[in-house]
Amino acid sequence: MKKTRLPIIAAALLLSLTACSQSSTPETSAPETTTAPATIPETSEETEDAKEETSKEAAPEAGAAVFDGDTNKLGPIMKEIYETGKFDVGYTAQKPPQQFHLTINGVDNVVGFEVEMTNLIAERLSEYFGRDVEQEINIFTVQGGLAALQAKQIDCMPTLSPTPERRENYDFSQSYHWSVQTIGYLKERQQDEMFDPAREMEGVTVAVVKGTTNESGLAQKYPKCTILSLEKQSDVLIAVLTKKADAFLMNEKTAILYVAANPELMYDLDLSYNVDLTMDPGAAYCVPKGNEDFVAIIDEVVTRIREDGTFEKIEADAITLCDNAEVLEAYMADKVQ
Repeated sequence: MKKTRLPIIAAALLLSLTACSQSSTPETSAPETTTAPATIPETSEETEDAKEETSKEAAPEAGAAVFDGDTNKLGPIMKEIYETGKFDVGYTAQKPPQQFHLTINGVDNVVGFEVEMTNLIAERLSEYFGRDVEQEINIFTVQGGLAALQAKQIDCMPTLSPTPERRENYDFSQSYHWSVQTIGYLKERQQDEMFDPAREMEGVTVAVVKGTTNESGLAQKYPKCTILSLEKQSDVLIAVLTKKADAFLMNEKTAILYVAANPELMYDLDLSYNVDLTMDPGAAYCVPKGNEDFVAIIDEVVTRIREDGTFEKIEADAITLCDNAEVLEAYMADKVQ
């Protein structure tokens, strides 16, 4: 039974980037940390030049709308931004290249293309209100972030899919990213008949993060498998390594990094799949209901950066950051236990 694998790290991540371009009430949970630097510190003249270039590319179009001073027209989040100059954003920081931890100049940063995209949203808000606006980063699990949005502890959370079920309780921006759903397991089991695609994962226990579209899409794609729902990506990894689960399901970019950091693992393209857009309409910003003006600003930025090439650039920059020993170390089994 032949199994298909791809090269790892930057080459595989960039390959996946090319492919993508073509192609119940949660419990309340306090954030693990409340704030973190929102941008990557400057470390060289080249970094500064690149930063200036990105800023020029992402500059708002001439004649973009600005605030007329009537606060009665503002939704709750936009009014708070106008008054405080900040907005709270939820991240898991466990999903490179979208969002992840990276130590730069001895300081822990949350980086990734979703963090940089949110910085561009902050820039647009600064222009709109005529004052400095910045994001404040808060770390949650997916379930904890959804609960925090309902409790109005945070103002938005990127990377979430606007499923019909979620739309009952939240509003969403337009989608900006889609990813292949990737099945992986221990290399020692690559000849195991249970992973023959013809068996459709019958009898396979698959670990997946709870409350995600990965979880719901898996049940539709492989109804014969057993789903083990866990809180975090690191829990999913440990479940496979300790043989509490036979396989894992992650988005392709995260799977590439876990496999690179743990040579005993592999991922299987013969079992991996794209999710129907009715099940997974892509990654978007999730926002508490009643904040249509805030969503409109996010949509404006997302549309612009996808059309002018800025999104592709910040995604490629984030992928380059992933090709880093520290990033891989964070995905090693002995570091996440």
